[in-house]
Amino acid sequence: MEKRKTMLSSQLKTNNLARLKLVVLIIIAQANAWAIDADFQTIFESAQKNSADLKISQAHLNEAVAESGIANSAFMPKVGIEARNEKFNSEIEDRNQKTANIYAEINLFNGFKDVNNRKSQKTNLKISKIQKEKFDLNFEWLAKAKYAKAYALQEQVSSYKKIIESNLRNLETVKRQKQSGRLSDADFLEFQLFDAKLKQDLVRLELDAATALADLKIFSGLTDIEKLTTKLFPKSVQLSNSEIKTLLNGDKSRLAESQLRVESLEALKSQVNGNFLPEVNLRATRGSMGFREAEYDPETVVSLSAKWELFSGLEDVNRRKQVIAKLSEAQIQYDNDKLSLQSHSEQLLKQINNIVERLKFEEENQKSVEKFLSTVESEYRRGVKSSSDLKSALDLILATSLNRADLRSDYFVSRFELQNLIGQTLQEK
Repeated sequence: MEKRKTMLSSQLKTNNLARLKLVVLIIIAQANAWAIDADFQTIFESAQKNSADLKISQAHLNEAVAESGIANSAFMPKVGIEARNEKFNSEIEDRNQKTANIYAEINLFNGFKDVNNRKSQKTNLKISKIQKEKFDLNFEWLAKAKYAKAYALQEQVSSYKKIIESNLRNLETVKRQKQSGRLSDADFLEFQLFDAKLKQDLVRLELDAATALADLKIFSGLTDIEKLTTKLFPKSVQLSNSEIKTLLNGDKSRLAESQLRVESLEALKSQVNGNFLPEVNLRATRGSMGFREAEYDPETVVSLSAKWELFSGLEDVNRRKQVIAKLSEAQIQYDNDKLSLQSHSEQLLKQINNIVERLKFEEENQKSVEKFLSTVESEYRRGVKSSSDLKSALDLILATSLNRADLRSDYFVSRFELQNLIGQTLQEK
């Protein structure tokens, strides 16, 4: 009886394990069914609808528009209603009165603080508009840069797997040669160590590829991407160094942004200086102003007031120092940009065109490299080539594949950066 219970319990465990395996297989199959292969156009169109970067860019512009509107509102009068409930109690009389009035007031002078604040915010709005226009203009190239990086890593993972497969086939050959006494232990260990290194590098690369793909998923809003299918091809750009200089002096370049920041802080400095000057306000009311004897009720009161704050705990002094420091920093950045942006843009242009030429060379040599590996493998089996020759050939074809993928990724990153500096889309040859 006890034996029968044990057998039944064992059978139930086996059945439960089988059911668990079936559920896991169904989940994996369903996950694979949900995963999609995506081309660049699909990802780009999804990013246009879902990208948080686009929404943040628009939010920054909206904020700048609102700040400019706030600055403009300082030149408009303030109109409202006032109401009060006052109680007066003394030995002579006890009075309780409710009064109300409408009012209008406007600042006539406050050391030009409102004027300079409006100027500063207007300049900030220009900067935000430039940044938004450039972001929209280069959004496709930002998408291409992110896509190209993820695609390059996907290619590199595939290249590693192919080399590992080739090396495993070679290991089988090496084992047979070692067993027959035609290969030393050192040569056999060399292949084993090479295989271990390839697998170790593959683990790291797969992590990088997964990270880049995750970034692309977040950027595009497509969370079920498994494989990228579009290979983006770099093209030479039609641009000269003299044209770069002209574009950098344009109103959409990084240099223009840097100059506008200086102008904004100069206006802010003048605004802070206004804190050391008096304020003059004009106020008019219609209604009852409270406990006061007036010939007419409701009464109309017009008042002109002036206030000059002589000491504010050194707050205004320190605010002025703060703005002067920021202005100095912005001026240094602008002077540096005038010197460095031209050189940096020229280097990016050289890099872009250099990548295109190197890729042409790499593509032309691809078949030769593959043929070289096939020849070395054949000659190794015949005993003409050594194990070191075979390993070198595998290293060469792997390095060539990795380099091609890196070049394509670097092209789109550099192109996006250059277009962002000059504020224009580059024309292709």
